Amino acid sequence: MLNFKCWLQNSRKNSLIQNLPEKGFTFLEVVAVMMILTMLVPLAYKYISGNIQDAKRAKCKDDLKSLAEAAGTFYLKNSCWPSLNNLIGNQLVSIPIDPWGNSYIQDEFLYKIVSTGPDGKLQIPFKDKAGVWAGDDLYEMYYQKRIVFVRHSGGNSMVYTVLLDGRDLRVVTDQSYSANHPKLSPEGIQVVFDSSMSGSKQIYLIGSDGKGFKQLTTMGSGNCEYPCFSPDGSKIAYSCNQGGGTSEIWIMSLDGQYPTRVTALNAPNTNYPCFSPNGTVLAFCSDQNGAMELYLVNVTNLKEIANNHPTRKSTSNSPVSEPAFSPDGQYLCYQSGNTIYKYSVLTRTDEVFTTGEVNSSPSFSPDGKRLVYSSTKDGGQRLFLKQLDGNYECCLTNGDADVTNDQCAFPLY
Repeated sequence: MLNFKCWLQNSRKNSLIQNLPEKGFTFLEVVAVMMILTMLVPLAYKYISGNIQDAKRAKCKDDLKSLAEAAGTFYLKNSCWPSLNNLIGNQLVSIPIDPWGNSYIQDEFLYKIVSTGPDGKLQIPFKDKAGVWAGDDLYEMYYQKRIVFVRHSGGNSMVYTVLLDGRDLRVVTDQSYSANHPKLSPEGIQVVFDSSMSGSKQIYLIGSDGKGFKQLTTMGSGNCEYPCFSPDGSKIAYSCNQGGGTSEIWIMSLDGQYPTRVTALNAPNTNYPCFSPNGTVLAFCSDQNGAMELYLVNVTNLKEIANNHPTRKSTSNSPVSEPAFSPDGQYLCYQSGNTIYKYSVLTRTDEVFTTGEVNSSPSFSPDGKRLVYSSTKDGGQRLFLKQLDGNYECCLTNGDADVTNDQCAFPLY
C-alpha cells in the first residue's frame, strides 16, 4: 500500500514537469513587453492627471463665481466693495482655499479675485495691463464689472464698456448715430446718454448689453444733454436748453416722466450735473458770472427747489467742467484746461491730480482710491486708471489694433 502511494505521487510530479514549457520568455520578448509598459504608463497617468486637473479647474471657477457674487451682495448692502475677510460672517462662513492648496488673492486695484493656478506663482507689484499676473495658469473673476466710455473712430461716436484691465471691449450703442456723455446706472445694467439722432440733442436710455433702447426727452428745438443717474438709480439729472439762449439743470424720473427744473440762473451754459453720494446735492458748472465755475444746489425737496439758490464754489482754476463726487462726498474732481484737480468741498482748496497733456473726464472709483480719466499722454486720446497716491497708473485702451487713431472720452465707473 505504501509503495502504491509513492508511485502515485511520483507519477503526478512527473506529469507536472512534462507539462511545463521547455523554455521561458526570450530576451526580445521581455524588451518588447517593457517598451509597451513604458508607453502605456505615461498615457494612463496623463489621462488620470488630466481628469483631476479639469475637476480642479471647475472647482476653482465655482469658488471664484461664489466669491464674486458674495462681493456684489456686500456692495448692494453697504455701498462699498469688501475685502475678502469682510465676507466672513456676512455672505460667507469662510473663504475657501483653491484646489491647488493656495489662498485666493484679491486684486483691489482692478476689482478682481484670482487663483494663481497649479504653479502658484504671482507677480506683485503690478507692471502693466498685459502682465499684471505672472503664472502658467490663472483663473480670475471680476466683481466690479466695467467702465463705460465713448469712443470716436472716424465716424459716429459710440458707447463702449471695458473691464478694468482694458480687456473685453464691448459696444453698447449702434453705429447709425452718435452718442455722448454716457453714465452707468448704480447697478450697472443701464446706460443713459445724449444724442442728436433726432435732430436736437435728447436723452436716451439703453441696457448695458445694448438692448432696451428708449428715448426719455422730447424737447423739440431745445437740447437736452449731460445726463447722470441719482445714487439710487430712480432719477436722472440733465442740462436743458429750451431754445431761449440759456440752459438750466433739470431732474426727471427714470422713465422720463415728471421733469422738474432745478436751477434758474439764466446763464448761457449750465451743464455737467453730478449727484452727491447721498443724493441730496447736485454739483454742476455754470457761466452765470462769466467763466464756467462750480456750483452746488440742494435737491432734497424738488417741490421747493425754486426757493433754493445754488452755492457758488469758486475755484482758482476757472473755467471748470466735468465735476464728479468722491464716494465719501468730501471731494470733487474736475477738469480745468488740460489739468484734472481734486477739490475739497469743506476747505474749498484745490490739488493737482494730473497735468501736462490734455486730461479730461475724471471719475472716482467706488472706493475712492483711484481715478479713471481720458488723456492724450500716449498719443491719441485714451483711458487711464490711476491711484490717488500716484503709486500706479495703467492705460485701459492702449495696444488694441483698432484704436490707433481713436478718441476715448467720458469714462465712468
